[in-house]
Amino acid sequence: MEKRTVSLWIAIGITALMATGCGGKAPEASGVGIISEDGETHSYDEEDMDDVKIIKAAYHDICDKAKDTLDSQEVIRSIVERLGESGYAAVDSENQIDMVCPERIRQFCRQVEAKESAEELLIVVDSKDSFIRYEFAAEDGNVEVRRSYFLYNDGWEMASTKKYPAYTWVYSGGRYLFFEEYHKPGFDGPSGHTAIRIEPLDESYRELNRKYLRVIGYEQNNLFTSDWSEDDFGELHFYDLYEVLYRMKNGQYEGSFFEEGVNYEIPASIFENVFHSFFRIDEQVLRQHTIYHEDTETYRYRARGMFDIAPTPYIPYPEVVSCEEKQDGTIKLVVNAVWAEKNMERAFCHEVTIRPLEGEGFQYVSNHVIPSEDNVEVTWYTERLADDDWQEYYAERGFTEEAEPAGILSPEEERGLQDAAISAAEYCMKYYRDAGVAGRETSVSGIRDFSEKQREDMVKCLGKQGFVSVSDGINMENYPKMEEFYSAYTSGKEAMVTVFDVHREGDICARTFIHRNGKIQSYYVSVGWREEDIPEIKEFGSNDLEEIRLTEKGYFIYTNKKTVMHGNLREYYRVKPLSDKCRELTKKYIYGLSYVNYNMLVTDWDADNVEDILMPCMFEDIYRICEGESPSAENGMIPAEIYERIMTTYFPVSAEQLREHCGYHADTDSYEYEMICSKQFPPFGEVVDYRQNGDGTITLFVDGVWIDYDSDCAYTNRIVVRPFADGTFRYLFNEVEQKVFPE
Repeated sequence: MEKRTVSLWIAIGITALMATGCGGKAPEASGVGIISEDGETHSYDEEDMDDVKIIKAAYHDICDKAKDTLDSQEVIRSIVERLGESGYAAVDSENQIDMVCPERIRQFCRQVEAKESAEELLIVVDSKDSFIRYEFAAEDGNVEVRRSYFLYNDGWEMASTKKYPAYTWVYSGGRYLFFEEYHKPGFDGPSGHTAIRIEPLDESYRELNRKYLRVIGYEQNNLFTSDWSEDDFGELHFYDLYEVLYRMKNGQYEGSFFEEGVNYEIPASIFENVFHSFFRIDEQVLRQHTIYHEDTETYRYRARGMFDIAPTPYIPYPEVVSCEEKQDGTIKLVVNAVWAEKNMERAFCHEVTIRPLEGEGFQYVSNHVIPSEDNVEVTWYTERLADDDWQEYYAERGFTEEAEPAGILSPEEERGLQDAAISAAEYCMKYYRDAGVAGRETSVSGIRDFSEKQREDMVKCLGKQGFVSVSDGINMENYPKMEEFYSAYTSGKEAMVTVFDVHREGDICARTFIHRNGKIQSYYVSVGWREEDIPEIKEFGSNDLEEIRLTEKGYFIYTNKKTVMHGNLREYYRVKPLSDKCRELTKKYIYGLSYVNYNMLVTDWDADNVEDILMPCMFEDIYRICEGESPSAENGMIPAEIYERIMTTYFPVSAEQLREHCGYHADTDSYEYEMICSKQFPPFGEVVDYRQNGDGTITLFVDGVWIDYDSDCAYTNRIVVRPFADGTFRYLFNEVEQKVFPE
């Protein structure tokens, strides 16, 4: 699906053409090429990284021998140990395996503290098919970090690389090393914090952690952050645990996913059975902590929603550091909460008591947070809405108070669509190959460095199997099936079609559109990935649709009857293909420009009146187009040399004009950095035609697509650009016609 965003994230692929990896063999090559956005290859000296040859050889040797006999963690462990035998400091990305050659990192940290000059290398094994290579260079107590990510995809590739000064570097002889890449306030991309465990940990503690704590974690529940016991459950919130415990017991939900703003009545036999599986609790006590309706023998349940959930992606994770077996058969675990974002190996500490049962079963017995002045405040947890607040936010705003009738699909059809989604994902398993799956304690995709090439391959793979498939910036496969569905719908016939949308982060959403008995609905199945390359259903459910339409231009726009959480009233797919050249021109010249944050695209201008569009906030987007990353500001200022170099390259302006209109400070020879606050679902531009001009310029014909206003052409732009030999270019002219006028 085409994404609606004002941000430009240019992925610079750096391809290392090396020999064999886990999945087979690649041709030998003597050098590495850096592939820029314009597709040109620039030389890169492979001799700078001789260690990569040793690393890839370790991968090849271990993976070739392992075949399918070892699980992914054991393969990763074997690779780490092999690298240690070669003298490298190495660890896994989840800190689940002891670091090898840790004395190298300890020594380097001591040299940093002593302000000595030093260099060191650390290999982080991310998966069976990927690793991260960190180069550390210390000088006068400061550390420069170079991070290179290598991925095997029919041959080893350096998928990304970056160099940055460590904004923080924290090591005091403890268990962990923490370092940070600086991100300006408001940055909403990946975390800049890295936590590396240096000291070993008993493997049995890690197993206990994975079985009892990481499956729940600290997100949106207080199981491990409050004091409670079987004698007194205190402030423990059982509602926060119902969905995750149900999944732990049954694998997934039966029927539709719980929707926001709806009251559900869950039969007592189902609700209580879930909690009896994991707690020794009397049903009368459970009813005291919940809302139980004796007349119907049901428990009221409300899912968290946009008004009582505060998603915080980078929260602490649990780590068991000791275990004591009690005489009554229970085990007491001492657990540290490790918080990379705060550079803390012990944000707080708690004791969890577990009662093992026959087979693989167990029960939580108690939790106690050990008091300490150093304990952090649990800022990531939000209490559920009280009844009065729930009524105000939901019932009085038109949300449904009682659970709606079942969807137009039968339970058997819903299960069939879930099975079909998993089956389709299994066709694509080779494109994940464990793909660096992170911890599963959050609902956010844990796949690291999922590349654009992998997305393209996934869409084509699904298309070859006959599925309708699409992804951001990639043409839809088998799109005539969407046209056939729409034709049946407009003729009043019953019809169904499923679209497989491969998200940028690696998850797949299988969305089925159904027209039956005069009603239209969508049924979605979100598929994620866990270790061992296994797809799993993350969530599913149905939405009633108000309207669907297929525009002449080829946009399938559907309108939800009510806005889903963090969603929009209207959503869309681009059905008809856009030419490769138009997509290329869109990516290079248009993607990342905004119609709403500044007036570059909504004002007629050329070199004679270019001052009319000069606004400080536009620099951020233009810099990102040029450099492929967001600008770094010091004390909120951008040096004039950088600001003026970028802006005079990309626009027909002078430094004098910039200094007059863009917040120049003569005393510091710098410009104010005015950061853009993104607006939800603004218009986005796409090149639909172009003309090569005799003077070397290119005229782009651009449609501004504004789905919020049900338009695939809210603006039409004629933009002239002049490409330069070094890959940069200059915007010379814009002429715009606005066709949609919001109220």
